[in-house]
Parts: sequence; C-alpha cells; structure tokens
Amino acid sequence: MKKQLLQILTSLFFLFLLAGQDAKAQMPTGSICPDFTGTDLNGNTWHLYDLLNQGKTVVIDVSAAWCGPCWGFHNMHTLKDLWNHHGPSGTISQDMVALFIEGEGQNTEAQLHGTSGSGALSSQGDWVTGEPYPFIDDANIANTLQIGSFPTIYVVCPDRSVTEIYWEDATEAALVALSGSCALSTTTLDAGIMEPALLNPLLIGCDNLDVSARLCNYGSTALTSATIEYVVDGTVQDSYAWTGNLATYENAVMTNGGTVTGSPGDHTVTIRVTNPNNGSDLVSSNNSKDQDFHIYETTGGGAFSNDMESGQLTPAGWHFLNAENDGYFFIAGNAGYDSDKGIVAEFYYAPNGNTYELYAPEINLSTFTNPVVEFDVAHAAYSNSAQDKLKVMAMTCSGTWVELYNKKANTNPDAVNALSTVGPVTSGEWVPSSDSDWRHDVVPLTQFSNDQSVVIKFVAISGYGNTLLIDNINVRNGGVGIDESAAEVGLQVYPNPFSNQTNVYYNVEGMEDVTVRVYNLTGQEVYSNDFGLQTAGQHNFQINGENFASGMYVMNLTIGNKTVSQKLSVTK
Repeated sequence: MKKQLLQILTSLFFLFLLAGQDAKAQMPTGSICPDFTGTDLNGNTWHLYDLLNQGKTVVIDVSAAWCGPCWGFHNMHTLKDLWNHHGPSGTISQDMVALFIEGEGQNTEAQLHGTSGSGALSSQGDWVTGEPYPFIDDANIANTLQIGSFPTIYVVCPDRSVTEIYWEDATEAALVALSGSCALSTTTLDAGIMEPALLNPLLIGCDNLDVSARLCNYGSTALTSATIEYVVDGTVQDSYAWTGNLATYENAVMTNGGTVTGSPGDHTVTIRVTNPNNGSDLVSSNNSKDQDFHIYETTGGGAFSNDMESGQLTPAGWHFLNAENDGYFFIAGNAGYDSDKGIVAEFYYAPNGNTYELYAPEINLSTFTNPVVEFDVAHAAYSNSAQDKLKVMAMTCSGTWVELYNKKANTNPDAVNALSTVGPVTSGEWVPSSDSDWRHDVVPLTQFSNDQSVVIKFVAISGYGNTLLIDNINVRNGGVGIDESAAEVGLQVYPNPFSNQTNVYYNVEGMEDVTVRVYNLTGQEVYSNDFGLQTAGQHNFQINGENFASGMYVMNLTIGNKTVSQKLSVTK
C-alpha cells in the first residue's frame, strides 16, 4: 500500500510505509466473497455465510486504526446509522449487518480504543466507544478478502456476490440501494445464472470457444439438477446436464460447460438454465445472462496504424482484457508522443500483478517480406523491485502465443531490456514532459510473414511502479529498416540454406546481453541460447539443425535492446 497511503498519511508514518507493503489485487465487483468467521471485541462470533444464508446483506468495512481516510469514513457514521436503521434490531428493517474489520496485522486492540504509538501502532482516535456494530480485530480476514488498500468497503449480497464502493460514496442511502438490488430467495424453485463476465472475461478465438457458467439456487428447496443451455443467434449450440446439491444461495461453477462458435465476427451467447429439479422455474427473470464473443477472421486485414486519437481503447476490431476491471488502463489526452491522446497505464496506483491485455485486429501478413509492429513508449521506474512489464505477443490460429518482446522497469533506462525511458521517479505519478522521454520500439514479425491471420497483443503488467504510456501502434512491412538493422550488427548466416548446421556471425558494440531464438512458421520455438554478457567485437555461434524438418524458420537475435531477424532455410 506504499503509494496510496503515502499520499494521505502523516510524515510520521512515511518511513514505515516505505519499508512496508505492496498493494494487492482486490476482488472485482461481481466476485464471490470467500467465507470467514471472526470474533468481535465483545467475544461474539460472526460467520459471514451464516448471515448471508439468513437473507441478510453484509456491509464490510476493512480499515486500519492509523488510516486517515478510514477515520474520515468512520466519522460519516454510515455504519452506525445503517446498524440502527437496518441492523438486527433496526427501526426500518432488519435485513442488513455491518462488520468492521481491523486489517492491520501489526497493531493491537489498544489502537482501536485510541491508544496511539508510532508507525503501525498509531491511531486516529477512539473507534469503538458509542458504536453499536461489531469490531473484529483480525488481519487474516483482510487477507482473505484480498484487500489492496484501506479503507475498502464491500457490500455482500446473500448469493455471495460482492460490490465494492468507494468510501466517500458509501452513504447509508447508497448502501441500502445496493442491498435492494441483491437477488433474494422468494419462492421454492428458482434457479438462476449469475453474471458470467468474471468467468469469461474475454471470449475471443479462432473457432470453438469454451464458456463457463455459474449456477445459483435462489429457491428455498435444494437444487439437485438443471440443464444449462448455450444459445447463439437463436440456436442452442450446446447444453450441459448439471447435477449436484445446492442449498439456498449456494452456487456452482460449470467450467467450460459449453462450447460455442460462429462465423468470423462478433456474436452473443445467451447462457440460460432450464428444468430445475426436472420442473418449472417459478422466477424467469434470473434464468439467463448474455456474454459477447468474437471469432477471428481466417484472412486478416492489411497493415494498420492506430494513433489513439479516436479516444477509444477498443475501436473496431480491437479487444481489451482486464480481469480486475480496475480502470487503471485507458486513453487520455496530453498522453501522446506526437499528438494529444495515448494509452496510460497507471502503474503508480494499479495493484501489483494486475494485468492489461490489448488485442489488435487480425492482420494478413502473407504478402509482407519483413513485417514489424512498432510503437512509441514512455515509462518511469519507481524502483528495480517494482517490476512493471510490457510484452508483445503474436499467434496464428494454428499455433500458440509467441513472446516477441519483454521489457521490465529499470532505474537505468540504458540497461538491457529496460522498459523505462527515464530515470526513477518516486515523488508522485510521472508524466512525460518532452519528446526525449519517449522511445520508438520496433518488433520484428518475420516468423509470421507467411500467415494470413495473425493476432498481436500488448500485455502490460503492473509491478506497482510508475506510469507507462503507449502511442502510435503500427503494423507495416519493415522492408529496408530490417535489413539496415541486420547490417548494423554485421549479421551474417552461412550457409543458408543449410542441412545440418549453420554459422552465425555478428558484432557487439559494448558489453551487451545476447540471446537467440529460432521459430518454425507455426510460431513454435525450436532453438534458443542465452549467451549472457559479451564484450565488444565480432562473435559467432553455430545452430545445429540436425533435428529440424525441411522448411523455413525465423531467427531472432537480440543484442542489448536491439532485435534483428533473419530467415533460415533448411533442406534435407
């Protein structure tokens, strides 16, 4: 939690945070909340699923006694009012429960009563006196709930589904409204499909796509059987006969329960449940949910250029995946290299490990001799341990994803495979201030030059470091540029074509890391070698092709931050 908290805590706590903790990915809205049991300061036991099984909505405030915004939320008196009006003895209803979880593992109960020390033992005041709701001092529960920052406010419906709400928005009225949107058990036989997007965050592929579904029992009678249907364009393409035993509000996941397909383009699958317990469902409104999917074209389009000026992260043909749905990867103004708009990845805030995948449209490279994908990039490292990453990968429908580019944060922007383009920035969220803060990267796609449908994706991974920006993503025929790169490093391959062995010669300008990868035309890696640091001068190595089948191959030779490609021909 180093940086979110650094912005809001006193200087007294500054050193503690720097020595402390990284943010974690929080549960996305729509997740199934894990169960927990906690004992409050009065010795009472609270079991989450027992409360949910009673049809109650549970509001969970995970805070820390030292946390300023947590104290701000506490002084809004939201939980106190909620408990008095809608708690177990509420004056308006009795259908909600509020729980306070102390999520700091290094402090003691004394901090909740206002005893303040230093660092983790500091306290904003007396949290407990005059409050009617339970206080549970158990950091293990915070870990179970995947807390990434304090305070975190979760609203958990009886069916275990979670909604996170920002603390300043978490008024009593807002929490009651969220509770009112929860699906409740109102009859004996009621099977429902829960939101499928978290199970299938991005359904794209070449042909048959496996679709998962979550079935929930909203009836008071145990659910023991049902049929799950997968409907595309009005036709049931697949079905799954589920059997089990679900009590009220329990749910079950059918992983890859159905398979769908369609003509190239965009489609929608409707996942629906029928025949619960071989009978008629008494509530039809929750019987189905829709999920979009995309089937790749067998022949992609031509070269493309995306300068981000449309302001759309996913214009026609583009797709985006962020399972956490955290909002830290977007198009923004004043974020481009040579124009206004560009992609911003706010790794300064995004929890460590959160991943963002941007898929470009299918492209036909069969007429390209030296295809490349190029883009402008800017990044500032926070530290070498905060490992922000950017990868570029490609695949065809007949192959698997091939990693073509992988760079990481480095406080030395001149280091080998450094993603960073400037020195470290720890004073706040970084933004480029001049063209010199950017770098133009070119990634060879030579191994895909015979393929009619190639998909390229950019994978950005937060290391909880600092800002990454991307602009001007283009795919073009590299032509002379690739040849110039090969000439620049003195690349020579002899003999080529070859039968069993060939020799590769190249030049190194200074102390550089050198690696080589060889791929067949399906994208499978057939040879690799990491030579480590090599001194300035000419070097050479041999590729043993005795086990290579006849055909064309692509060699990617990486010297420092530069990658050059060379086609290899094997004849037997």
